[in-house]
Amino acid sequence: MTNSTLDQRECVVVPAVDATRAVRTPKTILVVGLGMVGIAFIEKILNLDEARHYRIRGSPWLSRLRRTAETHLAYNRVALTEYFQHRSVEKLYLNQVEWYAQQDPEHFIFHTGEQVTSLNTAAHFVTTSKGRLINYDYCVLATGSESTLPPYIPPERVAQTKGVFVYRNIADLDRILSYAEKEHVRGGRAVVVGGGLLGLEAAKAVFDLKTIGKVAIVNRQAYPLSRQLDDEGGEIVLRCIEAMGVEVLTKASVTSLVTTPEGVLTGLVLSNDEQLDAEMVIYAIGITPRDDLARKAGLKCGARGGITVDDYLRTSSPDIYAIGECASWRENTFGLIGPGVEMADILAFNLTQVQTDVGGFQPRQMNMPDLSTKLKLMGVDVASFGDYFLDKRIPRGTASRSRKVEDTQAGKLSNTASTPIWEIKVDDPNGSVAASSKQHTLKSDGVFLQKVSSVTKTSESNSKRRGLSSSESIECLTYRDPFSFVYKKYIFTADGKYLLGGMMVGDTSDYVKLISLVKKKKAIDAPPSQFIVGAGGKGEEDGADLDDDTQVCSCHNVTKGAIVTCVKEGVNDIGDLKSKTKAGTGCGGCMPLVTNIFKAGSYCPPQALTLNYAPQVEMKKAGHSVSNNLCLHFAMSRQELFTVVK
Repeated sequence: MTNSTLDQRECVVVPAVDATRAVRTPKTILVVGLGMVGIAFIEKILNLDEARHYRIRGSPWLSRLRRTAETHLAYNRVALTEYFQHRSVEKLYLNQVEWYAQQDPEHFIFHTGEQVTSLNTAAHFVTTSKGRLINYDYCVLATGSESTLPPYIPPERVAQTKGVFVYRNIADLDRILSYAEKEHVRGGRAVVVGGGLLGLEAAKAVFDLKTIGKVAIVNRQAYPLSRQLDDEGGEIVLRCIEAMGVEVLTKASVTSLVTTPEGVLTGLVLSNDEQLDAEMVIYAIGITPRDDLARKAGLKCGARGGITVDDYLRTSSPDIYAIGECASWRENTFGLIGPGVEMADILAFNLTQVQTDVGGFQPRQMNMPDLSTKLKLMGVDVASFGDYFLDKRIPRGTASRSRKVEDTQAGKLSNTASTPIWEIKVDDPNGSVAASSKQHTLKSDGVFLQKVSSVTKTSESNSKRRGLSSSESIECLTYRDPFSFVYKKYIFTADGKYLLGGMMVGDTSDYVKLISLVKKKKAIDAPPSQFIVGAGGKGEEDGADLDDDTQVCSCHNVTKGAIVTCVKEGVNDIGDLKSKTKAGTGCGGCMPLVTNIFKAGSYCPPQALTLNYAPQVEMKKAGHSVSNNLCLHFAMSRQELFTVVK
């Protein structure tokens, strides 16, 4: 993804249709790359372009790694691991086949089995793999990214070596599944190189394969998920993974492959010169923006990859835009679905709403997106939100101290038999974990907080975005329960009035509430310790205490209010709700809360009074009723299951 070098006089000029013309010829928008971001842009254009000013054409893009392109309709790439369970790509489709069939071909044409191979920016046309020329008025590049490979194994060797894979699309997964069935692989070891989000997804997928005997993860860092968690949180995740029986090699890297003369993988050579036997290896060490098409066409690209775009998502060539993982905005590329969908939303708005027959709006600009994440990896709930590494940018030892703060809520702990042990660890001046003399156990008379010094100049601009001036300090409230594999760290302003960020492992139930406080810069009305201790008496989370503008689905920016509105308008099926709002069609982490909000609004179960159930009054008035089953695949309610087990 890249920034443009357009003339400054054009910086606020966004293409629009001439409203003075009585008869218009629809302008063609060609979308190159039909992944999650590409289809999101198409959907938004179709919804906003009520006057039919545009004709949209969509086509896949050729992969540099495999020299192939997706042959499927747009599917949920974030849910790839689920494919190992049901082996049906149709279940991952973002829109079912019927949706495409219902589209007016004069408004939207979708090409499959044909890829864009070259782009002529001067003449405004592309060439496809079938030799066809497609003209465009505006071109939107949504080519995404592909798996990064280490220098010692170029794409050519991947094609020649049997047993080497990446974890990126359905075709990759089909290759892994097929190879895992081979006789010499059965009962053998599969190695995943990379301990980030994608690496843990891949490890879980092969761990569940019956034909794989052992799974190992090779990670360069001391703990997994180092971009989302600190060492304490990462250690908890590491323990969870090892408890499953997965071997994790930390502070290690692969330097070369060991193969037979026939090119069959038999092992890996590690950085310490040891050899690790392996029948299969999956690389998940990062992604590289697909900017080949743009570079070949002469578009400006970033030094670290990606098609340069400006704040309006325009490239260096007129009438060409880039969105999603292929775009480099201010030298930043984003590998999460949320920022890509935000780009799609901005561009669709600017193309359709800046100038209309009845007026217009100011064009929207790209701002630094929210990089908060909430996922379930290797069976462990993990989340990070806000400025979750703010405390790491604070200089150690200049004003570091810890102090005990009396908590009026702490007395409630003594009445909660299930309350686990709390362990607070304070960092020493050198940044390492302090000696045992600085470790504290939470008692019923208070909570230990960590006092850290003022923010450095390098973090000043970032801190200001979170409402923290360069002269202020922060407090970190940390909870660690190694027995239940739970870890939480929340960062507050020094006065405890504002939450700035945090991370969670094992228990992410308060994620939506906390991220809402951070985004709104809303002052908290409870002692900071209550965010970890809890107020007690919590029933099943149904979102009753959330404002309507609270973002429930971060992938597609769906608010609680949007769900409420759908129920009011007659939506009485969770599948229809997902289709209409797109909630839960990204990472899926929001679905428990989305489902509970939906059920709370449309059905009040008999046991509501005993569960502190608080359905929304305005949604109850809609008069709908839905199944109270645990899920679509299990025809039994929570209470019924409890009765059976009892």
